[in-house]
Amino acid sequence: MDTRNDTQRAHLHPPTKKRGKTPEAKVSLQLDAYLKKIGAINIRTNAGSWQDENGKMIMGAKAGTSDKTCCLPGGIFCAVEAKSANGKLSEAQERYAARVRHLGGLYIVARSVSNLRVALVIYFGEDIVSRWEQKK
Repeated sequence: MDTRNDTQRAHLHPPTKKRGKTPEAKVSLQLDAYLKKIGAINIRTNAGSWQDENGKMIMGAKAGTSDKTCCLPGGIFCAVEAKSANGKLSEAQERYAARVRHLGGLYIVARSVSNLRVALVIYFGEDIVSRWEQKK
């Protein structure tokens, strides 16, 4: 049984035509810029395994792991899953979200920078998030 997701299978047979960025990839880039602005450590998490063009196996994180693994100012662990407007979490992503929350971490599904910011304000308060945004 093939346990790879669509993204992982696409790496096995990359398209021959160059395509534009997916809506989710565009959201991800915007989230990266915001996380950098607030001073977070932001690591892009590649989940699953796939073969490169030379047949070499590339190993990533366990399926379901969030797109971004972050350390927010103050040392808070935060997992951010970038989704397009209509994107849904997979079962593996739901399990990962539950595990992060159970351990006291912050798990955010962000469809935009605004979604991410709102979640941070709910968790930390407007004053703290505003202070992070003012730092350079």
